[in-house]
Amino acid sequence: MAIGYTGKILYVNLSTQSILIEELGDIFYRTYMGGPGIGLYYLLKNMTVGVDSLGPDNLLIIAPGLLTGLLSHCVPHYTVCAKLPLTGTFGKSAVGGWLGSEIKSAGFDAIIFRGRADKPVYLWVHNGEVEIKDASNLWGLESGLVDESIKCELGIKQVRIAQIGPDGENLFPYACIVNELSYSDRGKGIGAVMGSKNLKAIAVYGTEKVEVADSARLQSITHWAAHEVRLHHLSSISHSKGTPQVIAVNKAAGPLCTCNRNQGRAQHDPFFVPNKPIGFSNGASLGILRGSMGKELLWERVRLILYTNFLGFAYEALGVCMLGYIARGIIPLKKLIEKTEAVTGWETSLWELMKVGERLNSMAQVFNCNEGFGSQHDRLPSRFYEPLLSELNRGKLGTSNNTFREAAKLYYEMAGWDAQGIPEKGKLLELGLNWLTTQ
Repeated sequence: MAIGYTGKILYVNLSTQSILIEELGDIFYRTYMGGPGIGLYYLLKNMTVGVDSLGPDNLLIIAPGLLTGLLSHCVPHYTVCAKLPLTGTFGKSAVGGWLGSEIKSAGFDAIIFRGRADKPVYLWVHNGEVEIKDASNLWGLESGLVDESIKCELGIKQVRIAQIGPDGENLFPYACIVNELSYSDRGKGIGAVMGSKNLKAIAVYGTEKVEVADSARLQSITHWAAHEVRLHHLSSISHSKGTPQVIAVNKAAGPLCTCNRNQGRAQHDPFFVPNKPIGFSNGASLGILRGSMGKELLWERVRLILYTNFLGFAYEALGVCMLGYIARGIIPLKKLIEKTEAVTGWETSLWELMKVGERLNSMAQVFNCNEGFGSQHDRLPSRFYEPLLSELNRGKLGTSNNTFREAAKLYYEMAGWDAQGIPEKGKLLELGLNWLTTQ
């Protein structure tokens, strides 16, 4: 019996108008969890190398995190995955809003699209029921009208809708997918992939509850987290100022690069011109530590970058909003582990969570290597090697190309990848990815 997840993956072939539901067990979820883990698994398993990003064989995957949709603080995210049209590499984006929770409540842990419909369509998912509906009347419309029309047609105001606009329909390479008229995948071009499939929108409504292993423990942890967040200084400032608050902190510290990265601090910021701006002097009291210039690549940071990548994948696999949960520095990682145990019943650890992140990091690298990308493509724009011109950082030299290459080489070695950036067979076996050793 599924605990903490639905155990069902919805597979939609738009070319044949067919629906398939695949049921998976505990081992799969403990290995890949959710979000980008599900996305990478199916992209590598079910998609041929070299497919056209805007062709019918590219997969479009929408997968909530393992904890998304459950009683949990700052865990709203789902991840959209596909081969990107602009670069031909693996693309993912973690997105907020309620769509991820609604997909879980409707009975699924992910929705996977393949093929291309003969005419514009949208997908309607409701408590395990799935229908591909005509969207010809919606094609060409902007998001507000589409949202209103679908809700009117379905007769459910609470339906959650993800959609593309005219840019996605016209396959613009930066087109995004927007849900609830507010949350997007930040213009990585996955909206163009959706448009290439003649898929205008995805409408989801669910009322089912995902069973958890220990609801009392989960509720206790969530109440504790809510209390800590409410008391933290940064929370009240975030509520009143929003995310632009970080501009002032970075402006004072220096790493806010502007003017095409020629300047190390903002030249004009009308949002933060009060008598007492939030500068670096009181950033420490907000739980914000002093940063370093993005151009500075210190040797001891290579391992930190690697671990940060692992942790980033792990957060997304759980559905964690890093801005709300991690950036504030309020909730320790051990609480996230406890929350995962309360939801799933697993006896887990930070080590296991980091291993999931490492697994997904190498899976993404395998995907890119399969598509012809390697160490020769790991390079920075020349601007990163030039000194900054701002008063605060004048004369500071950027990272040299040789230093960057050495750092990249060290990163590969730490990750268990060869000199070309290809994950070594031994590393893949150690991560339980033996099925990738033949690719």
